[in-house]
Amino acid sequence: MMTPARATADLGSPPDRRILRRVEILSVVALIAVAAVAGTVLAGWLIGGVGAAIPHGWARMQATTASAALLLALGLGANRRGQVSGRIVNRVAAAGAILLAIVELVTSATGWNALGGAGWVADGLATAVQPMSLQSGVALLLLGASAIIAPAQRRALGHVADALLLLLVLLSLIFVSGHLFEAQPLVAQSSTVLISPQTVACVALLTLVLAGRRAPHGAAAVLVGGGIAGHMARVLLVVALVVSYAVIAVGEGLIVDEALTLPEAAAATSAAMAGTLIIVVILMARRLDGMERQLRATSLVDELTGIYNRRGFFLLGEQATRDARRSGTPAQLLFFDVDGLKRVNDTYGHDVGSQLLRDMATLLRDTFRDNDVLGRVGGDEFVLLAHGDRTDLQAALERLDAATAAVNAKGRPYRIAFSVGAVALAPEVRDSLADLLAQADALMYEDKQRRRAGRPSDPPGPGLSAGPPNG
Repeated sequence: MMTPARATADLGSPPDRRILRRVEILSVVALIAVAAVAGTVLAGWLIGGVGAAIPHGWARMQATTASAALLLALGLGANRRGQVSGRIVNRVAAAGAILLAIVELVTSATGWNALGGAGWVADGLATAVQPMSLQSGVALLLLGASAIIAPAQRRALGHVADALLLLLVLLSLIFVSGHLFEAQPLVAQSSTVLISPQTVACVALLTLVLAGRRAPHGAAAVLVGGGIAGHMARVLLVVALVVSYAVIAVGEGLIVDEALTLPEAAAATSAAMAGTLIIVVILMARRLDGMERQLRATSLVDELTGIYNRRGFFLLGEQATRDARRSGTPAQLLFFDVDGLKRVNDTYGHDVGSQLLRDMATLLRDTFRDNDVLGRVGGDEFVLLAHGDRTDLQAALERLDAATAAVNAKGRPYRIAFSVGAVALAPEVRDSLADLLAQADALMYEDKQRRRAGRPSDPPGPGLSAGPPNG
């Protein structure tokens, strides 16, 4: 049985379909790029003419690394739609990439070459063959394992897939940073065995594809969410990456140009990053505050009339009731019912009926004070918590009567008419707002019955409503 807490947790913001479509397009582009890079490098190793035609430096990506990357790209591409055949191809390809990585790592550690030396590469390239770097082997192992279990939605496997993906993201960032800032220990196992820029690009792009596959149901699902959290997460992610690399790059440039010493550059970059993040936090906080106000207004305001809905009225009305009792200020609770709304809807359509309700809300809002609490609590029912005594109320209802007559004189297809019941909020009365509202509702109903029978109303009842009932 699902507990209330679990049910609430499952009501998180669903993935935004537009974001998912963009992620899918980006994944396809990334897979094509990986296949192009790895396929070209592999062709260069196997076909001498190709190796001579492509840009210099391609051989820094070993043939086994290119083969594993190509297998992973083909497998993930085949598994785009989640069909059984695609899943099988993906698992076989991922297993092949894992096997190649294991064989190369064993070769690097023991000197035993399970692939039979370098005789299978094109002529003249045997001397360029090196074992796969440790960094490349670990990355391909993680990529292969992640490709196999990335689509998993079961809780246990999902946690493993998320952990593997996090490791891949960290490795990709380390590899990219190592090449950008020429930090050789991060990307080189030795002076001759290192992870090439082509391999870094393939690892980063394949990681991006796997992140996209995990996005709808993984730990990072918030990044594709359609709500406030998803929007903020996407913005902050981009800002964090761009700001971090930009500030460090500027600091490194100042050190290289000898404009600053290492301690001075460290202090400057730290201050710059801290200041930038402070600005980002403030801007995002302002953005979140605006969204929160909009959300609060949406949840408390009636969309049709622009006044408070039932929830909004009770929230503010209960506070106003407590304040009035605490200060001894007189207040009145009024319950209005618009007459003839059903007949207007049946005769002229719901658009005209909606305009009738908007006119009624406008009349009430314009007649009473700004600090009075006005709400629509039903289809044709309005409630008002007005400050003042019965004399003030009588004067306000007379103004409402005159304003209603003026609107009715404009030739609308309907005449605005209403019944009203009023209850005073005496300091000594401790009834709840809901109880007082029920009393006002009952008085409104009595008022409506008297009007239908053609009998005079008790103040401040109907007699103050303009025109005869609409039916």
